[in-house]
Amino acid sequence: MTLLRSELTHPELLAILATCGHGDSIAVVDSNYPAHAHRLKSTPFMSLNITQGVIATPLTISLIAASVPIEKCTLPVPRGEESRDPERLVHTAIRAAVLGSNPGAEFFQVTPEEFYVLTSAASLAVMVGTGERSHYGSAILTVGYLPELETSRP
Repeated sequence: MTLLRSELTHPELLAILATCGHGDSIAVVDSNYPAHAHRLKSTPFMSLNITQGVIATPLTISLIAASVPIEKCTLPVPRGEESRDPERLVHTAIRAAVLGSNPGAEFFQVTPEEFYVLTSAASLAVMVGTGERSHYGSAILTVGYLPELETSRP
């Protein structure tokens, strides 16, 4: 048996993350999200929704963001809330989860309709369903690259 150093231990999710490359995306969606209606049938769906509130979106994102580089996080925001201050508590927690391992990540807001389109894209590697109870407690993470792997050529 191999012991993982990562806090993320879900075998199928780890396998999919290992195949992701720069530009691929990972949707982490709340328990209210219509996952089967808004993803390609070829996109794997993994449910971590044990019961309402367990496992939450920010925790799931924190584990994923510590496992693969994240360059962008897209959040669904209802029309009229684009400049809401303060933002939704779940979005504040998602930002902290991403930035904890990826301090240079950028954040974008889209309407729920635009979010549905993004979760139906061919670049979506996996959709992970959580037990998150907060409305709009979803995010799309875009995989970045590891600059330390760049090689300079003469």
